Amino acid sequence: MNRIVFAAAVAALSSFACGTGADDDGTETAAAPVEIRLDNDTGRDFSEVTVVHGTGSSFGYGALGASETSDYATAERGAFRYAYVNAATDIGRYVVQPIDYVGEATLTAGRYTYRLYRTNTSTTPDSVVDGDAFFYLALELRED
Repeated sequence: MNRIVFAAAVAALSSFACGTGADDDGTETAAAPVEIRLDNDTGRDFSEVTVVHGTGSSFGYGALGASETSDYATAERGAFRYAYVNAATDIGRYVVQPIDYVGEATLTAGRYTYRLYRTNTSTTPDSVVDGDAFFYLALELRED
């Protein structure tokens, strides 16, 4: 009998100490958000940019001119340090295609920038011909 009372007391105290993620009125509190913006450092205007995070969050940033930075968008389900990016230009689509997110941790709450830039090397087959050269879209994460 004493063991049952002791176990019930420990369970009750544990629930108070750990919290439930709810406010005093019982409504769930939202975790601090992960907000991400794009910095277009490609030298090309994008007519449309879509980012899909491996967590299921996605956001259409719309048009983003060369050297422009977008507004922040909230990654509702979190995000990783890299993501799938599809950017349309007048000469084709630039794509960043992650292989997987195995072993990756989601970003902690805060504001981040994905810097988009062009490179002539890539680990994916998606490229855009710009003049006589092939270019690939790459991204770099910066914490703001």
